[in-house]
Amino acid sequence: KEYAEKIFHFHRDSVKHVRIYDRFEQFEFEKTEDGWQILQPVKTDADESPINSLISSLVNLKKERTLKVNENDIEGYGLGEKAKTVEVTDMGDHKATIHIGNNTSIGSNVYVSEIDTLVHLVGSSVKTNAGKSLFEWRNKKVINVDKNKVREFHLKNKFGKFKFTKEGKDWFLNSPLETKADNSKVNDILNKLDYGRIKSVVEEKGDKLSNYKLRKP
Repeated sequence: KEYAEKIFHFHRDSVKHVRIYDRFEQFEFEKTEDGWQILQPVKTDADESPINSLISSLVNLKKERTLKVNENDIEGYGLGEKAKTVEVTDMGDHKATIHIGNNTSIGSNVYVSEIDTLVHLVGSSVKTNAGKSLFEWRNKKVINVDKNKVREFHLKNKFGKFKFTKEGKDWFLNSPLETKADNSKVNDILNKLDYGRIKSVVEEKGDKLSNYKLRKP
């Protein structure tokens, strides 16, 4: 009974590829050794949290009710050409596909289908989790670095160029002179890098760096 109620039959950790598309946009994600990556519409690191939420909602998806419908009536449920489609591929190259349609008029469910003649009512969380924007899907860390593993970094600002190295728990300034650094000041910089998050993306390609004073930062 539990198997029959479910739409997807795979383990969450086995998913390696996810594709989401409709008439207006397409997102494609791939799991690598370094974590989830966005392949479409841009190539960049993904935020693993919304992807894992989507996969969890798919794995836990249960049919609340199933309707047999005429293939010509499928558009009335927001399916067919209007649907948002989610394709999932696991490590064994098994693929599962679901089409997500309109919200039901009563209750917090949505219409979904695997084939055009059967429509299932399922919880609406799958539609919410699949309906993210590119900014919500992408990794918003300013820089991917583990501050606790940093042993050397270089800083250039209006006062000059500086090199710092770490010995044990202490930071040292190596250039332009050699002396012990102020640990709190150095850690402030690393904390900003570690916890800093992108608030928006104003340009994907970086072709107009001079507009943002980044030609000579």
